[in-house]
Amino acid sequence: GTWLPNSALAKLNTGLPKYELILQGFVYFGTVIVYDTLSFVTTALFLVLAWRSRQQRELALFTLLYLAYILWVGGDFMGGRFFSVPFFAAALGLGLMLQRGTAHRMLGVMVTVIIVLLGPINLYPNFIAGRAFDRPFFWFGGVADERGFYNQRYGLLNIGLGGYPDVSDWSPTAGPPAELHSLCGGLGGGGLKSGPDAHILDHCGLSDPLIARLPAQHKGFMDWRVGHFYRRVPEGYEAWLRGEIDALPHAGTQLLHRDVTIATRGPLWDSARIGAIWRLHMHDYGLDEFYANGAAGSE
Repeated sequence: GTWLPNSALAKLNTGLPKYELILQGFVYFGTVIVYDTLSFVTTALFLVLAWRSRQQRELALFTLLYLAYILWVGGDFMGGRFFSVPFFAAALGLGLMLQRGTAHRMLGVMVTVIIVLLGPINLYPNFIAGRAFDRPFFWFGGVADERGFYNQRYGLLNIGLGGYPDVSDWSPTAGPPAELHSLCGGLGGGGLKSGPDAHILDHCGLSDPLIARLPAQHKGFMDWRVGHFYRRVPEGYEAWLRGEIDALPHAGTQLLHRDVTIATRGPLWDSARIGAIWRLHMHDYGLDEFYANGAAGSE
């Protein structure tokens, strides 16, 4: 019922100052320069050479726009993740230049030198890292080596230290029916460990289409982690999820929840769902004034 998936609402619909997001975007570029130098240098080389090749200018323009968008949205929490597409475009463009003979012969030498010199220090394969993988880095703004972080617990070399959760039997870890867990991030592993009867309240809205449409918390300058924006949970929401109350105290939030439920769970072609989708895109439900007055409830 939306143009973009719910994760886009949760990660882009933040209401945070744009200058903070752009600053975080430069931080993200810095982590790529330091920890993924091969991707950065290859992309930069392609952009410099592409303007001399008429066949590659469109691909170079696409790459530049992609990089500008990364800055605009603040990058990502996963180091190097958003540079995958620009790096692929750059490798494709450089390869086409060499194949078609549109580039100077020195280009092949430059690409070879880059791979030989930067490859060994850029890559950190699991078989070298071992079980510890002691390079999960964190920078200002929470950019992390997520592969290194999860490899410590779930990497193939670590399977003998505890193994993967057995999803065929939740009895050792599952809570009682209707148990409520609060999480922001780690929803996959957390969901498996919680069992099939628990309900996870996602404070960041990645899996909650209601929370994703509510304002993000802004406690201070850069006091947030990109990709994990804590939302203002409406008053009474946890009690409503537990079945302790029949409706949310704020009428606008209750109407928003009704329309979100119809749009995400109702019959696909039902007229009520079409109406709910229309209202979700056209109505504000009075939430801006509600949260501006500090009636957000729990965090």
